[in-house]
Amino acid sequence: MTKYTTVYTSMSLPEIYLIKGKFESEGIVCFTKDELITQTAPYISSITNGIQLQVADDDIDKAIQILQESGYLQAKVSKKTSYKSGIIFIIILLAFLFYIFKKNHVF
Repeated sequence: MTKYTTVYTSMSLPEIYLIKGKFESEGIVCFTKDELITQTAPYISSITNGIQLQVADDDIDKAIQILQESGYLQAKVSKKTSYKSGIIFIIILLAFLFYIFKKNHVF
């Protein structure tokens, strides 16, 4: 029995159909999950995380490659965390609070 895994999720049915068409043209068998729920009760789709596109585990690598080439998936880029803007915000906030307290003769 073939196991299927979700490779793409969207709230947009036309977007899912476009990707499904790309997969099928490349010979990848795929299925949609929660499609009917999104069509009949769109207010529930946020609970189900939208429409899920599932492919066989054997085709995951090929499907991800197609999604990346089509621009639907972006490669993850690691971002170096900078605390400089947070420190500047705290300094400005403290200066503002000091000004307000000094103006009102709190200390």
